Amino acid sequence: MKKYILLPLAAIIAISTFSSYENGTIAFGYNGTGANGSIPTCGGSSCHPGSTGANIATSIILTDDQNNTVANGKYIPGKTYKVTLRGNNGLGGNFPVFGFQFTVGNPPNDGTLILVGNDLKSTVYGYYEFIEQKAPLLTNGNISETYFYWKAPAAGAGTITFYATLLVGNGDHTTNGDREGHAIVSFTETVSTAVPKPIVSLNMQLFPNPTTDQLTVTFSPTLNKEYSIQVMDITNRVLYKNTLKTNKETITTSIPTSNFPSGTYWVTIGDGTNKQVEKFIKL
Repeated sequence: MKKYILLPLAAIIAISTFSSYENGTIAFGYNGTGANGSIPTCGGSSCHPGSTGANIATSIILTDDQNNTVANGKYIPGKTYKVTLRGNNGLGGNFPVFGFQFTVGNPPNDGTLILVGNDLKSTVYGYYEFIEQKAPLLTNGNISETYFYWKAPAAGAGTITFYATLLVGNGDHTTNGDREGHAIVSFTETVSTAVPKPIVSLNMQLFPNPTTDQLTVTFSPTLNKEYSIQVMDITNRVLYKNTLKTNKETITTSIPTSNFPSGTYWVTIGDGTNKQVEKFIKL
């Protein structure tokens, strides 16, 4: 004989509600980031009913392409930065999973958010773009951390403000006993004083572009010397590198791209002093 377990209606609603919220809350119209028009807390009746309050130390960390933390509160227009969202549960307890909600509060001139990997998703709701988890993310001890990238807007955008809420879950698939935290941080626009390196046209051509399995690169060197060639992704990670000896004749080389994830990449060819950079798309 089958045995049936009857749950109170409130428990069924709680489990169902939490299961829905596990994959992000903006689909249900809950903006709990603290941005304009949001519900300022994630607990109570917003994105995760039943959480125990704002007791997770939550921070938004901006780092540049040299992995330097932007500590002076200033960003350079057009530059790409890594955004790390981190929660520190100093009170302890067993919270194996976490979720979050992040947005930039200056639409429409607020730059571009860029996701890496398959764990996160982007959803446009109202005036804002929100980044959330596709499924509960795993914590590491008391630290809950994830990251993505932000390309700063062009000059003239002014101050940019980031908003985030983070919630750690105890894994019981109910809305009770979980903890949350919030972070708001602003960065002001600045102008880079760095002197750009000279860029010399080497008549570099990339084809096919977009590409799938292989990219052909041709260029015309101006000196009899060695030229380095490398491919970098949007995070400035080098995926391919080679050195070519030239004699002022047009050089043709091939780069295998079948193992590259779909996305945008840059090919750089240089002689140590001058360089040329071109973009290509991997389908």
